[in-house]
Amino acid sequence: MLFLLDGPSATGKTTLLRKLLQTCPELTFCRRLTTRQPRPGELDNPTRDYDFVDMAEFRKRQQAGELALSRDFEFGMSYGLPRQNVDRALAQGGSVLALVDLGTAPRAREIWPECTCILLCAPLVELERRLRERGGHSPEQIAERLSNATSVLATAPEYDYVVVNRPPDCRPALNLLKWIVRQQLPPDDRSADAKHE
Repeated sequence: MLFLLDGPSATGKTTLLRKLLQTCPELTFCRRLTTRQPRPGELDNPTRDYDFVDMAEFRKRQQAGELALSRDFEFGMSYGLPRQNVDRALAQGGSVLALVDLGTAPRAREIWPECTCILLCAPLVELERRLRERGGHSPEQIAERLSNATSVLATAPEYDYVVVNRPPDCRPALNLLKWIVRQQLPPDDRSADAKHE
C-alpha cells in the first residue's frame, strides 16, 4: 500500500509525517529530492524529508526518468520523488508513505494506480505566517506558494482524502491521518498499528 501526502508549503506536512511514522512504524518513508538549500541542522537529521542535490544533478536524474513525480517552481527550487525507492519498498511487501509536490499526487495514479492520495491543507493566513517565519523564502516565492495553495484546492475531488490542519493543535489532523492509514492497511498491519495507540 502506498500513501502519498500532498499539500501546500507550510501546511505542517513534516510535523504530521514524523508523528505519524512514530505511531505507525510499519510504514516505510521514502524521501524526496530537492534543489533547495538545507535548513540549519537538517542535513544531520536522519529522519529528514529530503536528499539535497544541485540543479545539475536534479536535471540529470529527471532526464534519466528516475523521478516518478517532479515539480519546478518559477522562483527557484525543484522537487522530485525517486521512483526506485518507492518501488523497492513496495516490492518488499511493505506499506510506503511519501510526500509529494503540490498538485502531483493525482498524476501518481498513472504509475501506482492503487495509491491512496491525501491532500493536507490549512487556512491561507496561517500558511503565509508560517512561510514568513521560516525566513528562507523571498516575497516572490511566498506569493507563488500562496497562489499554488489556492489553485490546488480546486483539485481536491481528485484526492481520496482531504485533511485540514488547523494550528496550533495538530492532533485532530494527526488522528485523521492515523484513521486513514488503518482503513487502508491490510488487516495484519492494522492490528500491529493498534498496539502503538
